[in-house]
Amino acid sequence: MAEARNLPEYEEKPKIISVVKPSTTPTQKAPKTKKKKIYYWLTAIGALLVTFICIISLISIQNEITDISQNIVTIEQKNNDVDEEIKEMTQEENELSRVDRVMKIAKEEGLSVDDNNIRKVIPNEK
Repeated sequence: MAEARNLPEYEEKPKIISVVKPSTTPTQKAPKTKKKKIYYWLTAIGALLVTFICIISLISIQNEITDISQNIVTIEQKNNDVDEEIKEMTQEENELSRVDRVMKIAKEEGLSVDDNNIRKVIPNEK
């Protein structure tokens, strides 16, 4: 039979297995310190306060705009009423100052027309 040879390549070598232990550095973030937590809370509260102040200011400004708009509408209505009254009075003036009406009243009162004493006056127009 064949003799076993003592060859180094066929010898069994002991296998070395190394176990790697996890490092001691944490993979999670470190917890926030108390100062940082207070800073974040104060920042959040400050942002909320600024937001509420902006909302209240916006509502107040909108109310003022509405009030002013209502005042403008009221003033425009009064202005239109005055313009209408001016038109009515101008029309009444024109009706009352017609020549035939004036002549009729003059005759009723016993007045006569002297063409030498008549002057025509033109009022200034605005």
